[in-house]
Amino acid sequence: RIIHNSVSNEHITHLPIIGDPTNTGGMGVMTLQQRNELNLVASGPPIQSVTMMDIFKTIQADTIILKIDIEGYECKALQPDILLGTSGKFIPYIFMEWGQLPQNTANCPEYMEWVELFFKGGYKPADPANLQILGRESLASIW
Repeated sequence: RIIHNSVSNEHITHLPIIGDPTNTGGMGVMTLQQRNELNLVASGPPIQSVTMMDIFKTIQADTIILKIDIEGYECKALQPDILLGTSGKFIPYIFMEWGQLPQNTANCPEYMEWVELFFKGGYKPADPANLQILGRESLASIW
């Protein structure tokens, strides 16, 4: 399923911003206020955000394998109801990049509390190179 919206913890209008024109896959989003404060040019028309729960409502299956790459908005998208297993969907695996999140204070100001939700929900982060289970401390820094 392809979602042509930004994903967040709230419904808001975002503007797409490409920080590096050679990496269009690295598109970020900002609110109009953020864009104006930083004096940036939007790379496309406004986009309405949706929540993960909005997306889950469109999926008939009870079990979802989630692959998420939303350029630092993972903290906003993966809310406690999802991580703690109360979303109404069974999500045995979540594939995502952790690397930039520890320093992303704009989108994830309470990063370590968010990390703890994964562990409370029974998730175990693993190194993709060797599948070694990672501890909380290894998620505290950029890889």
